[in-house]
Parts: sequence; C-alpha cells; structure tokens
Amino acid sequence: MGRAPKFERLQFQDIGLPKQNNRQQLVCKHCLAAYNRQDLQEASKVVAARSTTFKTHRKSCTFYLEAVKSGQVQPPQATQVSHSVINGFKRQVDQENQREVASSASSDKRQRFIREYFYTVFTEDKHEEFERLLIQFQADNCLLDRFIEKGSTIRLFTFLKRACTTALPKRKEMGKILEKYNQIEEEEQHAALRNRMEFSGGR
Repeated sequence: MGRAPKFERLQFQDIGLPKQNNRQQLVCKHCLAAYNRQDLQEASKVVAARSTTFKTHRKSCTFYLEAVKSGQVQPPQATQVSHSVINGFKRQVDQENQREVASSASSDKRQRFIREYFYTVFTEDKHEEFERLLIQFQADNCLLDRFIEKGSTIRLFTFLKRACTTALPKRKEMGKILEKYNQIEEEEQHAALRNRMEFSGGR
C-alpha cells in the first residue's frame, strides 16, 4: 500500500501531460479552476512533480492564497510544530549554555565552585601532601601562580581524579603555601644540621 500524497502534491493535478526527466508534469488545481472560471487569462503554468517546485508555486499563487484565506484549503499546522521543536531545541541549548557557563566561569568562581560544592575526599595530611607536590610541580615547570586557575589545569586534574580537583587551592593561596613549605624545609634543614653537629661533636 503506497503512502498518502503529501499536502503539497494534493494542490496539483495531473492532466495527462507526458513526463519529463521521469517526472510528472502537473498544474496547480487553483490556477486551473481560475482558468476554467476565466479569472485567469493564460493557461495554468506546468510544474514538475518536485516538492521544491510545489512550495515555490504555492508561495506566489494568488488563487491558492485566496483559497487558504477563505478557509477552502487548510494547510497543515507545520508552523506550530516547528515552533514546538524550535522551543524545545532552545531550551536544550540554554541548558547546555548554562552548563558551559558553570564549567568555564571566571577563575575565582570556578575555584569557589570546586572548593564549596565538591565534597572533601582528602584527609588533612593528604591535603598538605598534595599541596606540597603541587608546589614542586609548579617550580619544576617554572609556572606562574595563575596556572592554578587555568581551565586546562582543572580539566587535567579532573581527568586524573576528582579528588585532585577538589583539593586545588586558589591562586591567592599559592604564595602562602609556598611560604609554609619553605619554612618547613628550613626547619627540617636546621634540625638535620643540629643532629649532624651533635653527632660529629660540633664539627
């Protein structure tokens, strides 16, 4: 069983003209009716059976437009469907944009989001160890403090493990962390020096 003709095709009539390029040659029903009423002086224009030519003719056919206006022809409510689809698509795009904004917000907001909304998974000792390793990584790679707020840093640590992202400090804290571990390193060196001097008898 074949498919029912589309609305566009139903507005045209086959009057027995031979096919061209394997396509039917049709005339607009509304133009043909106008010609029979002698409202149209010239014979109806012949169009090839193609959806694009159907639509093009309907847009410029005054007799078709009059039939629609008078209610004799009721085109399918494609506009309403399109609006529904478009509105749904817009909502989806808006949601995607909101997620994108959340993930690519300003550096301060991004850091605040990470620190406040992800649960803490490091113990205090592990967190301090992580910060120390982070400072060493920064020093080895000659990175400025602002590397901590770059999107690529967040994505890297998120890929490695969520816990790393959760523990990333703010850029303003990087200097404090460095001072903290510099002091710890100095104290450890002094302690090691004292132990050596005590062991060697002050030499």
